[in-house]
Amino acid sequence: MRIRRVGLVPFEEDIDPRELVGAFPFITIADVSQPEAVQIEVVGSAIKRRYGQDTRKANWFDFVPPESRSAAEIARRLLVDAPCGVYYKIKVWRDPATVVEAETLALPLRTRGAEIPDMSIALTRDLSTTELAEPASPAPPKLESVLTELVDIGAGLPGGFPTASP
Repeated sequence: MRIRRVGLVPFEEDIDPRELVGAFPFITIADVSQPEAVQIEVVGSAIKRRYGQDTRKANWFDFVPPESRSAAEIARRLLVDAPCGVYYKIKVWRDPATVVEAETLALPLRTRGAEIPDMSIALTRDLSTTELAEPASPAPPKLESVLTELVDIGAGLPGGFPTASP
């Protein structure tokens, strides 16, 4: 499979890290090369602090509630196949009193020589001031709700994708 207008998806070397210095605390980079996983590889310091744990090497799908999993899988597939950006608005909870709201823009990224996106780079903005403190129990935080929308990066949005998920 070849990406339409392949130049729209940058290679990792196309990104100048100096231009991202102010955003580093809010960036995550994930491996999206496997259909059943979105393995988180890089987690910015503000993200780690906000969510109360280091999620490197975690599968992002493990945080998605079962009722939202299919929409999350579709969004991952479109990030790779279309390609397009994916906007998420999320609510994360650890217990009834601790809720964090944030919005994330994930964009496709290719490692050297890849014909299709195999990574994503995401920037997260907090919409709340609550932090998920270190847990008393080993249970990871869970997503309470996810709003998912596609972002056209110039390749055109595929038809038939729901504009929002529960």
